Amino acid sequence: NCESDCDADDDLLMMMMNNVRKNKTKKKVRVGLLKCGDASSYIDALLSRLSASSVETCCEAPLRFEHAIDDDDELTAALRAKSEIVVTSIRAIESLRRLGVVEKLSDKLVVHCVGPATAQRAKEAGFGDVRFGGEEERQQQDDQGDGKEQVVTDAASLARRLIERAKKKETKEKPRFVVCVGDKHRSELFDAFDAAKDVVEYSKHVVYRSVQREDLSRLASFLVADSHCDESIVVFFSPSGVAAWRASNKSCRGYSAVAIGKTTGAVLERWIGEDDVDVLAPRRVRVAKRPTPACVADAVRELLLG
Repeated sequence: NCESDCDADDDLLMMMMNNVRKNKTKKKVRVGLLKCGDASSYIDALLSRLSASSVETCCEAPLRFEHAIDDDDELTAALRAKSEIVVTSIRAIESLRRLGVVEKLSDKLVVHCVGPATAQRAKEAGFGDVRFGGEEERQQQDDQGDGKEQVVTDAASLARRLIERAKKKETKEKPRFVVCVGDKHRSELFDAFDAAKDVVEYSKHVVYRSVQREDLSRLASFLVADSHCDESIVVFFSPSGVAAWRASNKSCRGYSAVAIGKTTGAVLERWIGEDDVDVLAPRRVRVAKRPTPACVADAVRELLLG
């Protein structure tokens, strides 16, 4: 869901970084989560699905975020022009809240969200008409009983849904989308909109910036602290997390990795496959089937089973 759909303040980050939870049974496993925001659901899933092991977890945020809108006036004008918002992360919702969009225009805006967590945060922020991944189309399919419901969890799929909806409209007026993203974002959504300029219009607005944390030594120390640990695993939630870990890790070796999605998994595989072998790269990689706590825990369990 964009592979990174969460936000956190410094107090929450410190609480998570000091969070170590154990399940006292046999095999000793340490799992480090490179995740921004609340990781409790992932930790709970790990403890539940790895009940045959003694599991210790530690979470550290690989990035910090600055809510900075480059074009405040242009964004406000675009939102007033009967536009619909497209957001791909919780952080974009937080930036819009800080801008005051909720108070000014929330009852007049349709907000399209890629993932359920972002949609939930948009509702909590006060936006009235929040849609997650083309809800209108999914509801129509349910009513027809054709069994073709598909949950949209990536920006490209959401763009295709919005384009399909625009093509079905009887009016000649093109829908206008205000796409709010961070400074580090993928291009798939914009590529889809560019290819459909005859039916949709959009404007892109950077509403927050990602800053890589330079020191992740706490997590590395956690993973290498005990030589009797049977397995050390790092869970990566974004390519940015991989980059931050690669730049910071100076001591952790022999660990395995789980990626929350295919994009992050591909970055890890390229790292492992480089001509100049990096001894600090993970030994093995598993990609979660879906970006959910249960699927991430299942991928960790697959690594433990060999």
